[in-house]
Amino acid sequence: MGKLVSIIVFTKNRPLQLHGYLESLYRYFPSEAIQVYILYKPELFSEEYEQCFRLFPACRVIRETNFHQDFMRLVEGIKTPYILFGIDDLVYFDGIELKTIQRTFDKQGELLFGFSLRLDQQQMSEDFAAGSAWPEDVEGQTIYALDWTKGQTSNTRYPFELCATIYRTQDIRR
Repeated sequence: MGKLVSIIVFTKNRPLQLHGYLESLYRYFPSEAIQVYILYKPELFSEEYEQCFRLFPACRVIRETNFHQDFMRLVEGIKTPYILFGIDDLVYFDGIELKTIQRTFDKQGELLFGFSLRLDQQQMSEDFAAGSAWPEDVEGQTIYALDWTKGQTSNTRYPFELCATIYRTQDIRR
């Protein structure tokens, strides 16, 4: 399996949180399918960051000098079809097959803006009641779809949930 998702992790002054994020990420995502990039601003805790980077040698570390330029250069160089943005204070406690995510994008086409790893049926209960969320079958797996333009809560009205949504790389570049 080739790399499917590039994960860009943003961090500043929080090496312990970064370690927790990476530990959970590698626990629930197959390492052969992901490429992790860490964009960090060296300010404090340089030694602690270096220790963390040594523990996760497959990560590509970019030391921020100009955020906009560093970020744009990184996004333009990504070869995977999907991007996930990571924030150093998020942790994963469950996983989903990356094939399911890819099949969902294939099935929905341009209608699908992003695949949230955070929103679940319970968090979208108001949206189900209002008809702006509904279950979808993707090859035997139940996925919960949401029309964020009709979202009923502050969480479901926001399509750029950067720390927990997978996007098409081509859409991010646009």
